[in-house]
Amino acid sequence: MTNNTLEQKRTEISPGFYALGNNRLRKSDIGLWEMYIEGEPFSRGVSSGRLSSELITLQEDAFIAEIKRILTHFSNLDSLKKEELDMQLRDLANELGDFDFPK
Repeated sequence: MTNNTLEQKRTEISPGFYALGNNRLRKSDIGLWEMYIEGEPFSRGVSSGRLSSELITLQEDAFIAEIKRILTHFSNLDSLKKEELDMQLRDLANELGDFDFPK
């Protein structure tokens, strides 16, 4: 089963609708991405990654662009204190998900 998953290729069924074996990724009518995944844990992980690789890359690019925008904005302010930058980055991290931000 694992080897079969590694050999499968993603196919585009129609714009915004992709398949990999019995697994699917599609963009809904309201613009949300929906994924159906089945199989053993390793196979589900491989399928999820292959189906959504471009979406993950877009999210990473957007995150990095936002960090650069914030840093550029702050680097142009003469009176900025380190605490203000830390607070902005902590707020951004909290918006993006639960994880421990270094103090």
